[in-house]
Amino acid sequence: MLTLVGAVVLIVCWYSVSGDYTFDDQKTSLNLAILAVVPANLAGAALLITGRRAVGMRRTRLLCDMPQRTRRTSASTADRDLPVAIAVLIGGSGLTHYHRMGCQMALGRDWPEAPRHTHEQEGRRPCGVCRP
Repeated sequence: MLTLVGAVVLIVCWYSVSGDYTFDDQKTSLNLAILAVVPANLAGAALLITGRRAVGMRRTRLLCDMPQRTRRTSASTADRDLPVAIAVLIGGSGLTHYHRMGCQMALGRDWPEAPRHTHEQEGRRPCGVCRP
């Protein structure tokens, strides 16, 4: 709605200055046109914030339903904080990504552990969530 109001005010201002040839005659309409940009930008910002909130809520719904992590004897509890060189990386055959042991996308999966170079040789890429 604010975008529509801003657009209408801009069109009216453009029409009112189109016949005036001196700056003094155009000042009022130009100032009003500048003020009309503010609600249009506020509408765009509100739309962006609403979209980001919806994406965040959707991501939370998707990732919170993941099963809880089952403990493996070879995994450290601080796997997420380990440097990539010594972190436990898991991935299965036919997958396109490999993950850290504690990644939300890999919880509850019984995938084999392997070093990074093995995953990369098999054509897997790092996960975008845990970023191993």
